[in-house]
Amino acid sequence: MIVERGTHELSDGTWIEAGSIPVDGEWRKVHLEHEFVKPVVLTQISSQKVRKTYINRIRQVNTN
Repeated sequence: MIVERGTHELSDGTWIEAGSIPVDGEWRKVHLEHEFVKPVVLTQISSQKVRKTYINRIRQVNTN
């Protein structure tokens, strides 16, 4: 799925939000624009500088 940055409502009423966040190995708090009832978080790491495998870690996901 390709999604443009921002908050979008799909035809079935589902809300999705997409964006990018620079990371540096430290935990970051991310605030979303839309308040989600049952949030699901999907992440992907991409870099053009280094060809390594990285692991995303997500914690403390809540409804806002």
